[in-house]
Amino acid sequence: MPSTPLHRQFLPLFLIVLTPWDTAAGAAPETVLSTECTAAATSVLPATASIKRLPVVRSILIRGEPVFDPSRETLGDQILNGMNRLHWQTRESVIKRQLLFEVGSNLSPAALAESARLLRSRPYLMDAGINVQNPCEPEVDIEVTTRDAWSLTPRVALNRSGGNNKTGLGVREKNLLGLGIQIEFKTVKDLDRQGQQFELSTKHLFNTRVQSSVYLENNDDGSVRAVSFGQPFYALDTRKSWGIEVSDISEQIGVYQFGDRVRNTQRMRAAGSLFYGISSGLKAGRSHRVTFGLLYEDQEVLFASAKNVDLDETRARKLVAPFVQWSSVSDQFLNARNFDLIGFTEDIETGLVHNLRLAVSPANLGGDQDRLQMSASVGMAVLASQKGLLRWDVSASGLRDLERGETQDIVFSAGIRGLFKPSSGAGYHASLKLDVARNLMTGQQLFLGGETGARGYIDRVQAGDRRLRLRLERRQYLDRNLFGLLNLGWLVFADLGRAWSPDDVAGHRGQSLMDVGLGLRFAPTKSERGKMIHLDFAMPVKNRDDPLVSDYEFVVSIQNGF
Repeated sequence: MPSTPLHRQFLPLFLIVLTPWDTAAGAAPETVLSTECTAAATSVLPATASIKRLPVVRSILIRGEPVFDPSRETLGDQILNGMNRLHWQTRESVIKRQLLFEVGSNLSPAALAESARLLRSRPYLMDAGINVQNPCEPEVDIEVTTRDAWSLTPRVALNRSGGNNKTGLGVREKNLLGLGIQIEFKTVKDLDRQGQQFELSTKHLFNTRVQSSVYLENNDDGSVRAVSFGQPFYALDTRKSWGIEVSDISEQIGVYQFGDRVRNTQRMRAAGSLFYGISSGLKAGRSHRVTFGLLYEDQEVLFASAKNVDLDETRARKLVAPFVQWSSVSDQFLNARNFDLIGFTEDIETGLVHNLRLAVSPANLGGDQDRLQMSASVGMAVLASQKGLLRWDVSASGLRDLERGETQDIVFSAGIRGLFKPSSGAGYHASLKLDVARNLMTGQQLFLGGETGARGYIDRVQAGDRRLRLRLERRQYLDRNLFGLLNLGWLVFADLGRAWSPDDVAGHRGQSLMDVGLGLRFAPTKSERGKMIHLDFAMPVKNRDDPLVSDYEFVVSIQNGF
């Protein structure tokens, strides 16, 4: 099988200098420390505690570290520190505006911890931490430490999976003028389409809590136009949210059989929604939220005749639906390292999170039929500690045509994942996930093979309306890195799964797939927090006599996490 030169994957994210191995990069900023004084101040029950007894924030010091710091011992920092002049350092005002506390407010360890989590979620920062300098005094000083990520990134990509390539060329700036504004342009070519993409977005428009984004695609099979503007529930104690979203999509959706595209489905969809949400804030470690809104959808799908298929059918649907949504999140997080990332602080949500949304589209309001739409999700971690994690998640959505008595667009997903860490540098990971998609208006399928879950097989070798996937991994997080630019890891893995429909064609292609393999992980330390370069070598265990199955597959991709 052809292989992909490694340098074509490394170049898009950072500059590689030909120097020897070095020890790990300097320690990331510390996360919030809970001292004896702050713990005692917050351990009193709210019913009897007086907020005036809590310390008052006297000052806030913002200490922003550059991308390359010559004071660190890593060669990448020492050699490339001159590159800082080409980078927009995040402005102090941008950092300070995102904090959930201010000078003169009472010290809240919960607000300190959540502020650090918010900062770590920003793509233009590699890490962030908050410390109380003098926690035992009535007036305290807060130090906020952030480390910038390299923000101007060439978007040169060559991903290979399942015998297919995905290429791209472009440029992205994640921190325009140091204001946290992201702008990106790139060209993309993959198994489905080729075209150009443009995005302009920010999490804090004009240094406020308002988020906005503009996304455009121009492809050989259609186009995408999407705009959103509003203020979400940006923190656990946020009392309101609002927003508006509009989109217009035209695209072709392929129908596959044994890896071959046998039919094209053309979809045109115009949609939008506006909403307003309220909350009583964080109470007893939980925040309940209710959102009211109105959604609009006008969709048309054309099933065109193609190879081995003689079908010409058009389906249409129009919704004008008021909706109500109830959601709940908890203030339960695990701060850990070497779970899904390498060498970075991870904020892992462990509490119960659920969401329920109901929408009714009556014909007399503008819809073409009386319809009921529902979606729900729930998940939580049943075990979570520095030694590992066990979490389950379930979600379901669908639409009911009340006049015809038909159910459409049923999508169900249930999964469980576990991670056991006998040491800080090793972990055993397992995940099991079931997906079901029934009576979809577009005729979309669930795939297995290549990037969709079985790395030892070609992309989309199996397709159906049900999919079951099991992944087993033995992970190793190395305590050394490359030039201070890359954290390293490796793993051995096994994939087992199947995608099928009740009317599957008989034969071994309808059986389960299984592969084993070895992978390398390269996690940038100066840019793209959370992203990793995956190099996987996978060998199929089953169906090896199938002419569609090769002796091995070499998978090159950029993914979120391990």
